Amino acid sequence: MRLKGRRGIMRATGFFVFFLFSGVGCSSVSFFPQTFSRSPEEAAASAVLAPGSSLTIRRTVFGLSGLDEIFSKEKEERLLTMTAWSPGVSAAFEWKKDSASETPAGVLSTTALAEGERILLPVSWPEGNQSFSDNTLVWLSKKQYQDLVGAGSTNLSIGFFDERLASVLQVRDTVQNVLNALQKKAQEASSSQDVYKLEVAPGWHNYRISVNGMPTVVRTIEAANWFGSYIILANPDNPLLLKVTLNPISFGNVPSLSSQDVAKSFLGYEITEIKL
Repeated sequence: MRLKGRRGIMRATGFFVFFLFSGVGCSSVSFFPQTFSRSPEEAAASAVLAPGSSLTIRRTVFGLSGLDEIFSKEKEERLLTMTAWSPGVSAAFEWKKDSASETPAGVLSTTALAEGERILLPVSWPEGNQSFSDNTLVWLSKKQYQDLVGAGSTNLSIGFFDERLASVLQVRDTVQNVLNALQKKAQEASSSQDVYKLEVAPGWHNYRISVNGMPTVVRTIEAANWFGSYIILANPDNPLLLKVTLNPISFGNVPSLSSQDVAKSFLGYEITEIKL
Protein backbone atom coordinates (compact mmCIF):
# COMPACT_ATOMS: atom_id res chain seq x y z
CA MET A 1 0.00 0.00 0.00
CA ARG A 2 1.22 3.50 -0.79
CA LEU A 3 -0.01 6.34 1.36
CA LYS A 4 1.32 9.71 0.29
CA GLY A 5 0.42 13.37 0.31
CA ARG A 6 0.75 16.17 2.77
CA ARG A 7 -1.21 16.92 5.90
CA GLY A 8 -2.21 20.25 4.40
CA ILE A 9 -4.62 22.07 6.64
CA MET A 10 -5.33 19.08 8.86
CA ARG A 11 -2.94 20.13 11.62
CA ALA A 12 -2.86 23.86 10.92
CA THR A 13 -5.64 24.74 13.32
CA GLY A 14 -6.14 21.50 15.24
CA PHE A 15 -3.28 21.91 17.70
CA PHE A 16 -4.06 25.59 18.30
CA VAL A 17 -7.72 24.89 19.01
CA PHE A 18 -6.83 21.91 21.22
CA PHE A 19 -4.58 23.94 23.51
CA LEU A 20 -6.98 26.88 23.44
CA PHE A 21 -9.88 24.79 24.67
CA SER A 22 -8.04 21.96 26.40
CA GLY A 23 -9.98 22.47 29.61
CA VAL A 24 -13.42 22.83 28.07
CA GLY A 25 -14.27 19.21 27.42
CA CYS A 26 -12.62 16.13 26.00
CA SER A 27 -13.25 13.89 23.05
CA SER A 28 -14.65 10.43 23.54
CA VAL A 29 -11.41 9.06 22.12
CA SER A 30 -9.26 10.10 25.10
CA PHE A 31 -8.08 8.30 28.23
CA PHE A 32 -9.11 4.75 27.31
CA PRO A 33 -7.06 1.93 28.86
CA GLN A 34 -4.13 0.76 26.77
CA THR A 35 -4.83 -2.98 26.93
CA PHE A 36 -6.75 -4.38 23.97
CA SER A 37 -7.38 -7.94 22.84
CA ARG A 38 -7.07 -7.22 19.10
CA SER A 39 -4.72 -5.19 16.98
CA PRO A 40 -6.09 -1.93 15.47
CA GLU A 41 -5.99 -3.57 12.03
CA GLU A 42 -8.04 -6.56 13.23
CA ALA A 43 -10.49 -4.32 15.08
CA ALA A 44 -11.10 -2.20 11.96
CA ALA A 45 -11.54 -5.27 9.75
CA SER A 46 -14.06 -6.77 12.15
CA ALA A 47 -16.28 -3.66 12.12
CA VAL A 48 -18.77 -5.26 9.75
CA LEU A 49 -22.16 -3.58 9.55
CA ALA A 50 -25.51 -5.34 9.14
CA PRO A 51 -29.17 -4.44 9.65
CA GLY A 52 -29.53 -3.70 13.36
CA SER A 53 -26.02 -2.31 13.78
CA SER A 54 -25.95 1.18 15.27
CA LEU A 55 -23.71 4.23 15.45
CA THR A 56 -23.72 6.95 18.08
CA ILE A 57 -22.73 10.33 16.62
CA ARG A 58 -21.74 13.32 18.72
CA ARG A 59 -21.56 16.86 17.41
CA THR A 60 -18.23 18.68 17.71
CA VAL A 61 -16.90 22.22 17.30
CA PHE A 62 -13.42 22.51 15.75
CA GLY A 63 -12.95 18.80 16.44
CA LEU A 64 -13.71 18.93 20.17
CA SER A 65 -16.79 17.47 21.83
CA GLY A 66 -18.32 19.47 24.68
CA LEU A 67 -17.91 22.80 22.91
CA ASP A 68 -21.21 22.35 21.06
CA GLU A 69 -23.08 23.20 24.26
CA ILE A 70 -21.19 26.50 24.48
CA PHE A 71 -21.72 27.46 20.84
CA SER A 72 -25.28 26.24 20.34
CA LYS A 73 -26.58 25.98 23.94
CA GLU A 74 -27.46 22.32 23.53
CA LYS A 75 -25.82 18.93 23.31
CA GLU A 76 -26.55 16.68 20.38
CA GLU A 77 -25.89 12.95 20.20
CA ARG A 78 -27.66 11.22 17.35
CA LEU A 79 -28.34 7.51 17.07
CA LEU A 80 -28.19 5.81 13.68
CA THR A 81 -29.57 2.26 13.28
CA MET A 82 -28.89 0.36 10.06
CA THR A 83 -31.93 -0.99 8.22
CA ALA A 84 -30.08 -2.13 5.07
CA TRP A 85 -26.41 -2.54 4.15
CA SER A 86 -24.70 -3.63 0.92
CA PRO A 87 -20.95 -2.89 1.10
CA GLY A 88 -19.77 -0.60 -1.67
CA VAL A 89 -23.27 -0.34 -3.09
CA SER A 90 -25.98 1.03 -0.83
CA ALA A 91 -27.04 1.71 2.75
CA ALA A 92 -30.12 2.78 4.70
CA PHE A 93 -30.60 3.76 8.30
CA GLU A 94 -33.17 5.08 10.74
CA TRP A 95 -31.93 7.97 12.86
CA LYS A 96 -32.97 9.76 16.02
CA LYS A 97 -32.17 13.32 17.01
CA ASP A 98 -31.08 12.14 20.44
CA SER A 99 -29.82 8.73 21.51
CA ALA A 100 -32.42 8.72 24.31
CA SER A 101 -35.32 9.57 21.99
CA GLU A 102 -37.99 6.96 21.33
CA THR A 103 -39.25 8.55 18.12
CA PRO A 104 -37.21 8.29 14.91
CA ALA A 105 -36.64 11.51 12.96
CA GLY A 106 -36.57 9.68 9.64
CA VAL A 107 -34.93 7.12 7.37
CA LEU A 108 -32.08 8.07 5.04
CA SER A 109 -30.73 5.88 2.27
CA THR A 110 -28.01 6.09 -0.35
CA THR A 111 -27.18 4.21 -3.53
CA ALA A 112 -23.92 6.14 -4.05
CA LEU A 113 -21.49 3.93 -2.12
CA ALA A 114 -19.76 2.79 -5.31
CA GLU A 115 -18.59 6.09 -6.80
CA GLY A 116 -20.15 9.00 -4.86
CA GLU A 117 -18.03 12.06 -4.01
CA ARG A 118 -20.30 14.00 -1.63
CA ILE A 119 -21.10 13.49 2.06
CA LEU A 120 -23.89 14.89 4.24
CA LEU A 121 -23.02 16.08 7.75
CA PRO A 122 -25.42 14.81 10.45
CA VAL A 123 -26.34 18.38 11.42
CA SER A 124 -27.88 18.71 7.94
CA TRP A 125 -29.86 15.48 7.84
CA PRO A 126 -33.44 16.16 6.72
CA GLU A 127 -36.31 14.72 8.72
CA GLY A 128 -38.60 12.17 7.14
CA ASN A 129 -37.64 9.63 4.50
CA GLN A 130 -35.03 10.76 2.00
CA SER A 131 -33.07 8.81 -0.62
CA PHE A 132 -29.81 9.99 -2.20
CA SER A 133 -28.26 8.80 -5.44
CA ASP A 134 -25.18 11.07 -5.35
CA ASN A 135 -24.44 11.38 -1.64
CA THR A 136 -22.64 8.81 0.52
CA LEU A 137 -23.83 10.28 3.87
CA VAL A 138 -21.22 9.23 6.50
CA TRP A 139 -19.09 6.90 4.36
CA LEU A 140 -16.51 7.32 1.67
CA SER A 141 -17.47 5.56 -1.54
CA LYS A 142 -15.58 2.44 -2.62
CA LYS A 143 -13.81 4.40 -5.36
CA GLN A 144 -12.78 7.20 -2.99
CA TYR A 145 -11.31 4.72 -0.51
CA GLN A 146 -9.41 2.87 -3.22
CA ASP A 147 -8.06 6.15 -4.62
CA LEU A 148 -6.87 7.28 -1.16
CA VAL A 149 -5.12 3.99 -0.45
CA GLY A 150 -3.68 3.60 -3.94
CA ALA A 151 -2.94 7.09 -5.24
CA GLY A 152 -3.01 9.08 -2.01
CA SER A 153 -5.81 11.44 -3.06
CA THR A 154 -9.41 11.65 -4.19
CA ASN A 155 -12.20 14.24 -4.43
CA LEU A 156 -14.65 14.97 -1.61
CA SER A 157 -17.38 17.57 -1.20
CA ILE A 158 -19.32 18.20 1.99
CA GLY A 159 -22.30 19.50 0.07
CA PHE A 160 -22.38 23.11 1.27
CA PHE A 161 -23.29 24.37 -2.18
CA ASP A 162 -25.81 21.74 -3.20
CA GLU A 163 -28.98 23.57 -4.25
CA ARG A 164 -31.06 20.43 -3.77
CA LEU A 165 -29.84 20.13 -0.20
CA ALA A 166 -30.64 23.79 0.44
CA SER A 167 -34.18 23.25 -0.77
CA VAL A 168 -34.59 20.17 1.43
CA LEU A 169 -33.31 22.03 4.49
CA GLN A 170 -35.23 25.23 3.67
CA VAL A 171 -32.26 27.25 4.91
CA ARG A 172 -32.89 30.71 6.28
CA ASP A 173 -31.54 33.87 4.67
CA THR A 174 -28.69 34.26 7.16
CA VAL A 175 -27.44 30.75 6.44
CA GLN A 176 -27.88 31.14 2.70
CA ASN A 177 -25.82 34.35 2.77
CA VAL A 178 -22.99 32.48 4.45
CA LEU A 179 -23.25 29.65 1.93
CA ASN A 180 -22.99 32.20 -0.87
CA ALA A 181 -19.96 33.80 0.78
CA LEU A 182 -18.32 30.41 1.24
CA GLN A 183 -18.95 29.53 -2.38
CA LYS A 184 -17.24 32.74 -3.44
CA LYS A 185 -14.27 31.94 -1.17
CA ALA A 186 -14.09 28.42 -2.62
CA GLN A 187 -14.06 29.83 -6.13
CA GLU A 188 -11.26 32.21 -5.18
CA ALA A 189 -9.29 29.45 -3.48
CA SER A 190 -9.73 27.13 -6.47
CA SER A 191 -7.64 29.50 -8.58
CA SER A 192 -4.59 28.30 -6.63
CA GLN A 193 -5.73 24.93 -5.31
CA ASP A 194 -8.33 22.22 -5.82
CA VAL A 195 -10.63 22.75 -2.82
CA TYR A 196 -12.22 19.31 -3.27
CA LYS A 197 -8.94 17.38 -3.49
CA LEU A 198 -8.66 15.13 -0.46
CA GLU A 199 -5.05 14.18 0.34
CA VAL A 200 -4.00 11.43 2.68
CA ALA A 201 -1.56 11.83 5.58
CA PRO A 202 1.37 9.38 5.55
CA GLY A 203 1.01 6.06 7.34
CA TRP A 204 -1.76 4.39 9.28
CA HIS A 205 -3.31 5.99 12.35
CA ASN A 206 -5.25 4.76 15.39
CA TYR A 207 -8.61 5.97 16.65
CA ARG A 208 -10.13 5.10 20.01
CA ILE A 209 -13.81 4.28 20.03
CA SER A 210 -16.33 2.13 21.88
CA VAL A 211 -17.30 -1.06 20.01
CA ASN A 212 -20.12 -3.08 21.54
CA GLY A 213 -19.58 -1.22 24.78
CA MET A 214 -15.86 -1.96 24.97
CA PRO A 215 -13.05 0.60 24.49
CA THR A 216 -11.33 -0.31 21.24
CA VAL A 217 -8.52 1.04 19.06
CA VAL A 218 -9.14 0.77 15.33
CA ARG A 219 -6.83 1.44 12.39
CA THR A 220 -7.71 4.55 10.39
CA ILE A 221 -6.64 6.75 7.51
CA GLU A 222 -6.34 10.50 8.03
CA ALA A 223 -6.89 12.93 5.17
CA ALA A 224 -7.68 16.60 4.59
CA ASN A 225 -8.87 19.09 1.97
CA TRP A 226 -9.73 22.79 1.95
CA PHE A 227 -12.97 22.20 3.85
CA GLY A 228 -11.61 20.17 6.74
CA SER A 229 -9.93 17.01 8.04
CA TYR A 230 -11.29 13.48 8.15
CA ILE A 231 -10.60 10.25 10.06
CA ILE A 232 -11.67 7.21 8.04
CA LEU A 233 -12.08 3.63 9.26
CA ALA A 234 -9.48 1.49 7.45
CA ASN A 235 -12.02 -1.04 6.23
CA PRO A 236 -12.65 -1.15 2.45
CA ASP A 237 -16.10 -2.65 3.03
CA ASN A 238 -17.04 -0.08 5.68
CA PRO A 239 -15.04 3.15 5.12
CA LEU A 240 -16.85 5.09 7.82
CA LEU A 241 -16.01 8.74 8.31
CA LEU A 242 -15.38 8.38 12.04
CA LYS A 243 -14.63 12.06 12.54
CA VAL A 244 -15.09 15.20 10.44
CA THR A 245 -13.48 18.42 11.64
CA LEU A 246 -14.34 21.51 9.61
CA ASN A 247 -11.53 23.96 9.00
CA PRO A 248 -12.24 27.47 10.35
CA ILE A 249 -9.51 28.91 8.12
CA SER A 250 -11.60 28.06 5.05
CA PHE A 251 -14.44 30.14 6.49
CA GLY A 252 -12.20 33.18 7.03
CA ASN A 253 -14.23 36.33 7.64
CA VAL A 254 -17.49 34.97 6.31
CA PRO A 255 -20.18 37.47 7.43
CA SER A 256 -22.50 36.50 10.29
CA LEU A 257 -20.64 33.27 11.00
CA SER A 258 -21.10 33.85 14.72
CA SER A 259 -24.90 33.74 14.57
CA GLN A 260 -26.46 30.68 16.16
CA ASP A 261 -28.19 29.48 13.01
CA VAL A 262 -24.99 29.64 11.01
CA ALA A 263 -22.84 28.10 13.73
CA LYS A 264 -25.14 25.07 13.82
CA SER A 265 -24.78 24.68 10.08
CA PHE A 266 -21.02 24.18 10.19
CA LEU A 267 -20.50 21.84 13.13
CA GLY A 268 -18.52 18.65 12.60
CA TYR A 269 -19.05 15.31 14.29
CA GLU A 270 -17.41 12.20 15.69
CA ILE A 271 -18.69 8.65 15.93
CA THR A 272 -18.25 7.64 19.56
CA GLU A 273 -19.70 4.12 19.55
CA ILE A 274 -20.34 1.29 17.10
CA LYS A 275 -22.64 -1.59 18.01
CA LEU A 276 -22.36 -4.57 15.69
